[in-house]
Amino acid sequence: MYKLIEFTTEKKYTKMFLSLPLKVYKGDKNYVKESKLKVKNWLIGNHPCAKFLIKKNLIVLKDNTPVARGIVFINQIGKFGSIGFFECLNDEGAVKLLADKAIEFCKAHSIKKIYATMNGSIWGDYRIMTKGFLDKPFMGEPYNKPYYFDVLIKSGFGVVKRWESQFVDDIKKDRVAKRIKFIAKLKGTSKITTRSMQNFDQDIHIMHKLVLNSFADFFLFHPIDDQT
Repeated sequence: MYKLIEFTTEKKYTKMFLSLPLKVYKGDKNYVKESKLKVKNWLIGNHPCAKFLIKKNLIVLKDNTPVARGIVFINQIGKFGSIGFFECLNDEGAVKLLADKAIEFCKAHSIKKIYATMNGSIWGDYRIMTKGFLDKPFMGEPYNKPYYFDVLIKSGFGVVKRWESQFVDDIKKDRVAKRIKFIAKLKGTSKITTRSMQNFDQDIHIMHKLVLNSFADFFLFHPIDDQT
């Protein structure tokens, strides 16, 4: 029998939330353990992005054992919802229960669009992996079990955007240089400047403006201030 739990800081459910990935990825050599401190900060709303997000922590139990989890977010700037920190066993019923609750939460806030998986915005982790499971995962790219796509589709989600990463065996310095020149030309920049970490406090503001300019047309992008 399924049981959906909504919680805030209760230790019992926080522990269950954090323990689920260990069951999902048991024996999986490609899985990189998540930072429990990072996840805890998200659960309690102690994250720089929390100021523009409304959230609800969810976990689904089956016979008192966690089988699916997620944090449903309302992005108040972008006006959309999302399910972040999503993990599950291969259990369609549990994921459907989680998804239905997330949709209900979004509708209560007059939000009609909800994306999965996304940690509140593209400033956090987003997307799921749908193929290439026989290869080693890319650093910084999403990693999940192959069945994640199917259970989300069966819960009512659909594909809205696709990304692709590729392995390249013959990387050459001139190839990197050509790409830098191409990006500079595309953005109307006359040159690329290398910055030193010695001036990080000042340069971070320059980097912030560069990111805002570069990703202005990106899917679901919205700006954030340089203090976030």
